[in-house]
Amino acid sequence: MALLLFISFLAAVQIAHAQFLPPCIPKYYEPNYEEPSMVCVCNATYCDEIASPGVLGAHEAMGYKTNSAGKRLWRDAYLWEDVQRHDYVITLDPTQKISTAQEIFGFGGTFTDATGINLMSLNAYARQQLIDTYFSVKGSQYTMVKTVIGSNAFSARVYSNNDNDGDLNMTKFALTEEDIKYKIPLIKQARAATNGQTLAVVASPYAPPAWMKVNGKAEGGSPLKNPYMGPYFKAYSDYLIKWVEHYHAQGVPIWGMTIGARPYETGSVKLFPTQTLQMNATEQRDFILSYLGIAMQRSAAAKNTKLMIVDDGRELLQEWGNSILSDGMVNMYTSGFAVQQYGDDYSAPIDTWVVHTQHRDKFFCIQRQPPAGPTTIRA
Repeated sequence: MALLLFISFLAAVQIAHAQFLPPCIPKYYEPNYEEPSMVCVCNATYCDEIASPGVLGAHEAMGYKTNSAGKRLWRDAYLWEDVQRHDYVITLDPTQKISTAQEIFGFGGTFTDATGINLMSLNAYARQQLIDTYFSVKGSQYTMVKTVIGSNAFSARVYSNNDNDGDLNMTKFALTEEDIKYKIPLIKQARAATNGQTLAVVASPYAPPAWMKVNGKAEGGSPLKNPYMGPYFKAYSDYLIKWVEHYHAQGVPIWGMTIGARPYETGSVKLFPTQTLQMNATEQRDFILSYLGIAMQRSAAAKNTKLMIVDDGRELLQEWGNSILSDGMVNMYTSGFAVQQYGDDYSAPIDTWVVHTQHRDKFFCIQRQPPAGPTTIRA
């Protein structure tokens, strides 16, 4: 039987406290899409910091306030007070086990080529301030980053890690200038800023080398070349494994990886203007079963990398998830779902919960694009 819990401590009273951390230096601006707003300005010698919640005492609560008056993640302390009225009723179901509760693995952001170009344009001190703002105890304490295998729409040029036409054995695979100059050093700098905390790196390709696709271009919706599950599919699997191994050799182990970003929503659009690859649920399943799953298990660098399926809109989760995971071996190779926000207008959040109830051993990597920003991993 469900239990009824009547709330008798509804009022939270703000208490005075000192917050001596460096405050925000405001800069006001008027973006085209919203009301006048403000940002906190940092430079090579100064940046505001986010106060830690610290250790809370009995009846204490801590909140963070951001408002139009200029507060940016300003910490406020509160005390709960008893109020003798029952405005809300919480129903507890004792039959539900704690294991059904949601666990959050972490939050983070993306290191694209554009990120690297902008960060590397700063001097070393300003760059460290910005990294600390996101990853250190003085900032948001991100514990995850996403990066791109090859190029995407946020790159200054179209490239892959093997643009040598016909190199099916990946003998000429190599890291690019963007890997060496931007992605790898910035991931390492972010990891150092976490002060010993684990930084999980999630990798997604947007397109394979152009010569692997039917249309011969990285841009535009097009599948891998035939025959089905033939040499080009194997070459693409080897390409992904090589990338993981090269990053691992550079001191950047890969926590999770997807097969391709938005394989339906952009992959099915022939004239899509940026990098993409068409691959449906059946192809993802057969690709994992035929090549990628066992290749990851055989690679010392990739065997602990968590493979995620779909990497597209929420509306595809149930149909694609059931199709891909219908094979027992593929289900074993797969750790979770990658979800893009682009299809949120066509499906409800409950759809994610339905898929969770069907595949409880799989987590969700929920990706929100700018301006929303951070990547969220939920189990």
